Amino acid sequence: MRASWFAAAASAAVVASLGCGGSGDVSLSDLAARLADIECASRVRCGDYPDEATCRSVMNLDVRQVQAEVAAGTVKYDGAQAAACLDAVADATRDCSRSKAPTHGLPACAAVFTGMVADGGACFGATECASQRCDVMACTAACCPGTCAASTPSGVPLGGACTGAFTCAAGGFCDGSTMPFHCVPSLPAGSRCAAEDSCAAGLGCLPSTADPASPFACAAFAAEGAPCTGEDTCDLTTDFCDPATSTCKPRLAPGSACDPTVVSCLGYASCDKATGKCIALGRLGDPCPVAFGDGCLSDLECGTDDVCQLPTPDPICP
Repeated sequence: MRASWFAAAASAAVVASLGCGGSGDVSLSDLAARLADIECASRVRCGDYPDEATCRSVMNLDVRQVQAEVAAGTVKYDGAQAAACLDAVADATRDCSRSKAPTHGLPACAAVFTGMVADGGACFGATECASQRCDVMACTAACCPGTCAASTPSGVPLGGACTGAFTCAAGGFCDGSTMPFHCVPSLPAGSRCAAEDSCAAGLGCLPSTADPASPFACAAFAAEGAPCTGEDTCDLTTDFCDPATSTCKPRLAPGSACDPTVVSCLGYASCDKATGKCIALGRLGDPCPVAFGDGCLSDLECGTDDVCQLPTPDPICP
């Protein structure tokens, strides 16, 4: 199932700001509804939910933890930045295109909230730290205390040392083939690749038979009706690669005949082996269809009473 563009584009920073008191161009009390509008409009448009009402019923944005952090003064909210971020997120989630999906985050969303705890201070999560990094020792408790540490590099220029995926500036990726890791130019079409972030903007690291030494190469995603090489190689997330024709076709609505071995149904449905048809996943309060997985819509889980429900919220850390 397609991952939420919203989560990738807006980042945890924006979601964490919901519901807290504050002021600015967008009040925090209004931000949750604005974000829900953007999220659900995108996910309905891209086939993850049948309608916006269903999407809103399952959105599970638990904001109690960051409310406690704002009250404690460890997190600061900026309403003006939130307004700019909302515009950027709406823009980034307008298309259901893999080639247009943001790969390096949205700069407008980086300062919606600010961690107020300096390096060396106590933390329970990265949002509290000025560095956006909370080092937590291994523990089995629900709330594991940690220490704010120096920030990891981001936006590193070509030739600079890097620590992993998405730490380099746009136009580069972190090459781990030599020590130390360093940022090198993004790979053009036709190049061997091992990770999605290594290819130039608009390209994917897709299955390829062109080079016997490498099963993957940087290539353009396939348009609807064009030849494709496998799952997630079509540009539109509302399409699937039909193995019968090796071309991209629109995903199938509930009730359509389907092949259980192919991910071909829309995001809010799944192919039932018994009937060979796409069946809608369970909505909030529905019995869990047991024919496939837990049978519930994304963001829901099958509860102990076999009913689709929201996940149990995490405890609030002090």
